[in-house]
Amino acid sequence: MLRAPKIIEKNVDVLVIGGGLPGVCAAIEAARGGARVALVERGKTLGGNCGPEVGVHPSDAHRFHPYMASTGVVGRLIEEAAYQCAKTETSWFHYNISQRWDSVMAQALRREGVEILRNHYAHTPEVEDGRITAVWCEDTATYKRVRIAVNTAVIDDSGDGNVAE
Repeated sequence: MLRAPKIIEKNVDVLVIGGGLPGVCAAIEAARGGARVALVERGKTLGGNCGPEVGVHPSDAHRFHPYMASTGVVGRLIEEAAYQCAKTETSWFHYNISQRWDSVMAQALRREGVEILRNHYAHTPEVEDGRITAVWCEDTATYKRVRIAVNTAVIDDSGDGNVAE
């Protein structure tokens, strides 16, 4: 006899879908504001296009640039990555496939108390009165279903918009 799979229930104030750099920054800022935050990432690594799987370096403005500098969360992440040698050394290409970059972002999230759910695919929102109250996810590593109740906000940085369309 087959049994229905167990559903894992979570409850957060803010749910961030997508672990790209904007999602990581949004999760950190929400947690700093006092919210209970979970970040759901479909893949194994954080950073999205600027993560170690794609390697686009977040080089909008480095501190050593003569006319500009990244500040805020992005600036701090870039500085921490430099301190931890989390950049791929290249002669003239500006990309980064260092796994340490993923670690820098994960450490920053954990310091702020953000729960990171890697290998989780967020796909179906529950909506009441025009507001997302919960999101269904699948853990693609274990095939367990996860229902995340959301008290305040959902930020969709997934790139595919399955939840926020």
